[in-house]
Amino acid sequence: MAAQTGIKAARANFMPKIFAAANVTWGSNSFSLAGLPALSQQGVGDSVLLGITVPLFDGGLRDAQLQDAESKAAVARSDFQRVQYAAVTEIVTARNSLRTALQSYHAATALVDASQITYNAALAAYNKGMGTIDAATTADTALLNARQSQIDARAAVMVSAIKLAFVLGKLTSNHDLPQ
Repeated sequence: MAAQTGIKAARANFMPKIFAAANVTWGSNSFSLAGLPALSQQGVGDSVLLGITVPLFDGGLRDAQLQDAESKAAVARSDFQRVQYAAVTEIVTARNSLRTALQSYHAATALVDASQITYNAALAAYNKGMGTIDAATTADTALLNARQSQIDARAAVMVSAIKLAFVLGKLTSNHDLPQ
């Protein structure tokens, strides 16, 4: 937006300019502008001067200013696109991370369910004298490892969800806070 304003200002230098000046006098006074002969006036009176400036030749200064403004606008557009691309990349990465963490949590939950069945079977076999204490202990250790994996996966889901909310601006905006 500011870069476009700079281009408009540079283009405005190519256009003629109109100006007005006024003078209120009392007694003896003169009206003068630099580069113009003085206009003298006796007594009470008002005067208005209208003028126009027309750019004729400036040695390419206005063209250089216009090219500079257009160059700054191109750099601003390029910077905006780069930042926009980086933001989109960060959002997609955070979304994919959340999806992966959720799938990991579902897999860990299935592992806990299977480990629980294995542990229950090993414990029941041991209690009936058909299984060994080593099998029951191994099944118990596997169940504990599965539960730890589920807890780790749940923590990863929470972290990924918070990161996605952050990159979407939900954590930094006061519009989404409860009242």
